[in-house]
Amino acid sequence: MKRRFVYSVFFLLLLLNIFLISASIKTSKNNYTTAEIIYAVSNIGINDYLCRSQTPSQTVKLSIVENKDSWNDGDSFTEITNSEIPNSGFSSKKIWESPKPGNYDLIIDCNNNQKYNEASEPLYNTGFTVIVKEGIIKVSLGESVIPSFFWYYDSEEPVLDNKILSLKLIAENENIILNNLTLETKSPENSTIILEIYVDKNNDGLLNPVDVSIGKIETNEKRFLVNMDYTLSLGASENFLFVYKMNENYLQGDYSLKVVSLRGTGFLSEKPVTFLGLPIESKVMIVLKEKICIGTLKLTLTPSPAKKDSIITAVISDLTGCDNKQVYLKTDACYLFLNTDLGSCIIINNTCQIKTTVFEEYYACIDKNSDNDFNDFGESDLEKIEIVKEIPKEIEENLTSTTNELINQTKETNQAPITGQVIGGITKLFEKQALPLIILEITLILIFIVLLLIFFRLKRPVSPSTE
Repeated sequence: MKRRFVYSVFFLLLLLNIFLISASIKTSKNNYTTAEIIYAVSNIGINDYLCRSQTPSQTVKLSIVENKDSWNDGDSFTEITNSEIPNSGFSSKKIWESPKPGNYDLIIDCNNNQKYNEASEPLYNTGFTVIVKEGIIKVSLGESVIPSFFWYYDSEEPVLDNKILSLKLIAENENIILNNLTLETKSPENSTIILEIYVDKNNDGLLNPVDVSIGKIETNEKRFLVNMDYTLSLGASENFLFVYKMNENYLQGDYSLKVVSLRGTGFLSEKPVTFLGLPIESKVMIVLKEKICIGTLKLTLTPSPAKKDSIITAVISDLTGCDNKQVYLKTDACYLFLNTDLGSCIIINNTCQIKTTVFEEYYACIDKNSDNDFNDFGESDLEKIEIVKEIPKEIEENLTSTTNELINQTKETNQAPITGQVIGGITKLFEKQALPLIILEITLILIFIVLLLIFFRLKRPVSPSTE
């Protein structure tokens, strides 16, 4: 009887020890969502340890494992995740930051063998449950604000991709699959639009080759649905660009876009997602008449070469459809507005003329597309003119007189002109002119010497040929 009592007490103490060990660790609550963080709590005394030994360590490994209805000594387990926790009592310790849906237990794996030791390893078999928190998406205007703008078809410099709206989307609670969105457009009656939606992968607000197209539609409806297939990652902030694909068939008028609603599905919950921040409306794209003034402006200057202080004519040509446009003639680059214009003319029958004085270079400028600059294709031309340098009148008269005398004497004598006459002429020139005349007369002497050498060469007797 006494022995039976001792056994009973020992068994009760063993059960109490197992209960105390099992009750020494638990989670802060029993139910969580995937959007929450899991915390653990240790209930042991201030001088006690979760893993007891003669030389207890400062930290131990807590394993989160799949829930079992019951655990037996020696049961092996596979960790979902683990974390280091103090080997003592504590009120709160983060153990799982992004939990997955499911039912879980806690085990303190004191000997790190991934097997449950019933006598010495704390177990929280009550466990905890994680359920999916349904996702939501916050929608707002993108980082790059797109203002209202004008557009017209330009066959010379076609701009066919026009951003009309940028949206920023942030997924919360779970990854979200974007399914479709409902749009409304304001546009001229009977107009057709082509719209494409891109993910702005580098978030620069511009349409680049790295950006990903996730939806496209061509329609003449005012309210329509665009299907998409894109997964927005939890916590990610991504920008989406709505782009009109333009062509010469767009009707003139105002175009704008409104995002009425979005539809998406939670990746884990598989339930429809709530979108916050809609509807959002774009600014206005104003489509104007197609540009008809085309061609590359050509500037022709006549006469060329031209004398300084003379009048030249600047002829404008090689333009089509530019009648009644004004062309400016300038002495500085067209993009500069520092100098007063030399003149201007109105294009009639694809040409016009401007008369002006002589400068070294001229710039012709025309604003073909009415955007108040001359920087677009074919809107400017640069031409230079050769300026003739005039010989002083006195030098020209003396040079003409001396040359005529030499020619006359050569004809009369059929000989080379007498050197003294040339020198006499030079002397007279010296009396009237300074250094420039010296250079000129030296040149004439050299010419005279060359003529003498040629003359005597021609007068030499011909040697008889040897048989």
